[in-house]
Amino acid sequence: MDDRAERRSGGSGDAELDDVAVGIGKADGGGVGGGGFADPADFAGELGDGGVEVWDLEAEAEDAAGAAAADAFAEAGAEFEFESREAVGAGEAGFVDQAGPVRRNEVEAEDVAIEGGGGVEVADVHGDSNGGEGDGAGGGHGGFYRRRGRCGGAGGGTLCPMPNLIIINGRVMDPASGFDKVADVAVVDGRIARIGPKLARKHAERVIDATGCLVVPGLIDPHVHLREPGNERAETIATGTAAAVAGGFTSVCCMPNTTPALDHDAMIEYIYTRTDRTGVCRVFPIGAISKGRKGEELAEIQLMAKTGAVGFSDDGDCVASAGLMQRALATVKVTQRAIMQHCQEPTLTKGATMHAGAISTRLGLTGWPRVAEELIIERDVRLNRGIGCGYHVQHMSSAGSVDIVRRARAEGQPVTAEVTPHHLLLTHEAVMGGGGGQGLRGYDTTAKMNPPLREPSDIAALLEGVADGTITVLGTDHAPHSMADKELEFDAAAFGIVGLETALPLYIEALVTPGVIGWMRLIAMMTTEPAKLCGLDHSGLGQLAVGGPADITIIDPGQPWTIGKETIKGRSRNTPFVGRKVKGLAVATVVNGVVRHDVRRGHEAVESPQMKLGKQKVGVSG
Repeated sequence: MDDRAERRSGGSGDAELDDVAVGIGKADGGGVGGGGFADPADFAGELGDGGVEVWDLEAEAEDAAGAAAADAFAEAGAEFEFESREAVGAGEAGFVDQAGPVRRNEVEAEDVAIEGGGGVEVADVHGDSNGGEGDGAGGGHGGFYRRRGRCGGAGGGTLCPMPNLIIINGRVMDPASGFDKVADVAVVDGRIARIGPKLARKHAERVIDATGCLVVPGLIDPHVHLREPGNERAETIATGTAAAVAGGFTSVCCMPNTTPALDHDAMIEYIYTRTDRTGVCRVFPIGAISKGRKGEELAEIQLMAKTGAVGFSDDGDCVASAGLMQRALATVKVTQRAIMQHCQEPTLTKGATMHAGAISTRLGLTGWPRVAEELIIERDVRLNRGIGCGYHVQHMSSAGSVDIVRRARAEGQPVTAEVTPHHLLLTHEAVMGGGGGQGLRGYDTTAKMNPPLREPSDIAALLEGVADGTITVLGTDHAPHSMADKELEFDAAAFGIVGLETALPLYIEALVTPGVIGWMRLIAMMTTEPAKLCGLDHSGLGQLAVGGPADITIIDPGQPWTIGKETIKGRSRNTPFVGRKVKGLAVATVVNGVVRHDVRRGHEAVESPQMKLGKQKVGVSG
């Protein structure tokens, strides 16, 4: 490099590289960042085998309209040649993405404008940058550079540093954008830096070969019970998040039925603090609707929302009072969060332990009728008509419930619903045993759920609801219990099933294999849809986007395995699916750019020293 290797910055933003700062593109008003210099070795492999060298790239704003001029010369071996050129106009300057030889007279000025956002697309051999606007100074999505600073913001752009991680050769699926191609994904400092074919990997700290696998946004579970505080013998944030990443989940939303309940702002902050100290994935708390979850008085909903609660529920119990529910809907509406209702009319289910049907009669157990779920949904939908709060039906189990939600959605009401794997694959006959669980024949407590497992007609209706879009979210209702709480007589045993590590293959079995939905929709129901439900989409979660959080799940869709107690990483093992042969496995899970689970490397749930994965990192708004 000669003495022309000087740095210019134009406009606002970060430009913190010792020897490289490039910000070219459309400038809306202010100056265009300029000056870009690099050693060819730093770009080796980015543009042809010979690398690329950038010399004396300049761009200066000449007036308030952002007119700029630039001379660029780049060289990349025998296959590529860029000659000096000028582009004068509304900030259009720089050089073009190119997959083959190009001469100056073959390039139009509009082809070379780079989108704002920091960095410059130096060597995107398959890109098609078509000019965006920066606010004050231009930028771009970024070629790679061995880091001596950090990637810049909207103005005074910089080259993106060399990636910490590249995932190569996978089928990248992003429901949010519709992207579905074999490509590579590069990660820099916890953010997705680039998505495209054949990205350079020479300087990457780690490369994961995802050949034959799906590379998707990190899975999000909006319905888990982590039991902390108060019941750490069943689960903790540490063990629950370890189970989550083993199942491919990068974010989970924890229910408030803890001891004490998550019913005020200090408890919401507690969850984030504990996650920062012990968690290996993101944990977002759901605040209680009522104080102590007693259904009598509204909790401090607005304070909890400001502290980071991403939704509200009394899960484990229903908000039985119509008056309290009406006030809750109006209060939660102001926070722009959703109410997540555990739909169970209590006077119809007192003492109930399983579905009300032929088997409960045969076993002499008190039945839990479908109408107890349907009545609450119908009531709440009617209460909400004049309010318009987001309303979410948790763990839907009844055919009649599907009809109510379908009708409400057709009316334009903001109603969503979720379904769990066990309600799609098991019927009340599972209580008769044979699922590898505890209890005498005919009283298998691992099949004791709330709401209960129902009949084949209910499963058929739930599947239809998934297929036609009535049900939009897939959740696990991960409910761990100690052996002491499950190995009791059926009436006394706890309700619930663990599900974080088994949900993915079970959903594949229930939905993809029989053709109910395809892979793209399955991934959407486990990423973009729960992200929208909990407002996490505003922080970029639930999608794969350049500049967004690097929360990524790699799935081997054909990997066969058998669910066993020894395969479960959480603290509890209560599931009737033990011994079931399944296909589909999360082989790697990346949270905030860090590989937290990788079965191919033989390690799981890497410890998380003060990772700040919660609201401090993602930016939950009040």
